[in-house]
Amino acid sequence: HPDLLRVVRCEKPYGKMNLLDRLRGEIEWSSRCISALEAEIPTAIICSCLPLPVMGRIQAWARRRRIPCVYWLQDLQGTAIAELLGKRLGIAGRAVGSIAKSLEHRMLERSDHIITIAPQHEQLLPRRVRNNKRFTLLENWANIEEIPVLSRNNAWAVQYGLDRTTN
Repeated sequence: HPDLLRVVRCEKPYGKMNLLDRLRGEIEWSSRCISALEAEIPTAIICSCLPLPVMGRIQAWARRRRIPCVYWLQDLQGTAIAELLGKRLGIAGRAVGSIAKSLEHRMLERSDHIITIAPQHEQLLPRRVRNNKRFTLLENWANIEEIPVLSRNNAWAVQYGLDRTTN
């Protein structure tokens, strides 16, 4: 539904390997996202797979306006950042990773609700979130053998030109 979707693009592509360029690009993109939110104030926000700086800025914007913000937790980025940068940059990388983990923990704590995709995520959530039952498990995968293969030639696929693609 195009009326339900807004595409927010960066002014220009930014590199993901240079940490400073990446941070600048993420901050620029988060500003554009917030401008889009201000243009059409939502009643709630669900965020998933956002870089931590983007998530933090959107969440802060939502909190100031008392707009509920749901954190859809796919992966713990802070842990991944700590591991990756620790290997790449040694002690400096571990320090940055520790900050990322702390920021992510605070974002999870400040979320109005959290959707987790794996039972193992529950033990990784902040204690206050667990104690207040502010999370829901929603496993978003299935056993591939149980998924029926249907024809790509259907009205919806044709309407969006997906009947001619291979994904």
